[in-house]
Order: sequence, then structure tokens, then C-alpha cells
Amino acid sequence: MNYWRRFRTIGSWSLVCVLLFACSSLGQEREEDAAPQVEPQASPTVQEEPETAVEPPMVNLSAGEELVLVAGLLNDGSSWLAGLAVEGEEITSPGPTIKVRRGETVTITFDNEVYLEDGRPFGAPHNFTVVADKDVPWTQMEPLWGAHVGGSGDPNLKEGERGSVTFTAETAGSFFYVCALLDHIEHGMWGRFIVEE
Repeated sequence: MNYWRRFRTIGSWSLVCVLLFACSSLGQEREEDAAPQVEPQASPTVQEEPETAVEPPMVNLSAGEELVLVAGLLNDGSSWLAGLAVEGEEITSPGPTIKVRRGETVTITFDNEVYLEDGRPFGAPHNFTVVADKDVPWTQMEPLWGAHVGGSGDPNLKEGERGSVTFTAETAGSFFYVCALLDHIEHGMWGRFIVEE
């Protein structure tokens, strides 16, 4: 009997040791999984160039002139960041800054005929609206001086459509032009509209 008692004692201790080892191994794996991953730091002698925003072009629009703005996606590989451009130029966000003189009558043609590289249309309705503040909800935006193509009670321009508005900039100041539809401003469809004395 002495033999069996020793066997049971040794067997029990062996089982306990195996279980403890297994449990401690599991705990170590969990700690390793939970440990934050530290990125290797760059050498202090290596400095990366800071990202610089593309400065939007400036367009001076004189009395009687027409400006054609086109809507499109930014050419930076982003999935749904859009912008605006003068016809024939690169799409930027914000779009080109437009300057006019107070009291001058100008025409803006808004073009939603932009196609993607694979030939598909840009794919969304858009509008052009001059507003005092781009940070109010789009449903509360009122066009200044009647300056809008689509929106503000009119149908938005569908893909492949183009429209124009002629208006007189009556008040000097710094304003915005936007696509006043859903979240299009947040996706980059806006620019500055400056009226000088």
C-alpha cells in the first residue's frame, strides 16, 4: 500500500505542476497580447518634412466676366474628398478663392460634368451657393444676392449637368461658396468668395 500511496502523491503533484505550468503560460500570453506595441523611434538626426496644404488658386473676376467652376474628386487617392477647380485646372479643397469688386455683375457657371479616370461620372448631385457662413447647417443656408446654381428651392445639378447664375456682389466682405447639400462641405466642396471695395 505504501507503493500506491506514493504513486498517488507523486501523480497528484505531477498533475498540479502541469496545470500550474499551463495556467502560467496562458497568463504570459495574455500579458504579451495586452502589452502596448511601441513603434521604433526615428533617429533624432532624421527629420520628416511637414505636410503642407495646397494653397488654392486666386481668381480675380471683373465685371461682365464668366468663371466656370467644376466639381470633382481630389487627385490624392482619398475615397470621398472632393473639391472645386477653375475649368482646366486641378481640383483643390478648398476650391479657388474668387475675388470680385463690390457692385460688379459677374457670371459663375457650375459644371457637374466631371468624370473619374475610369470613365464613370463623378456621381452625385451638387450645387453652387454663395453664403455668409459655411458652418451653419446646409438646410439653413441662404444664398447672398441670389447667387446659386441649383439648391435653395431649385433642383441640384445631377451628374452631367451644367448651370449658370449672373449676380451683382452688393456687399463688401469675406464670404464662401459651397455645395449646400448634405455633408458636401465637410467633404471639401467649398471655397472663399471675397468682395472688395
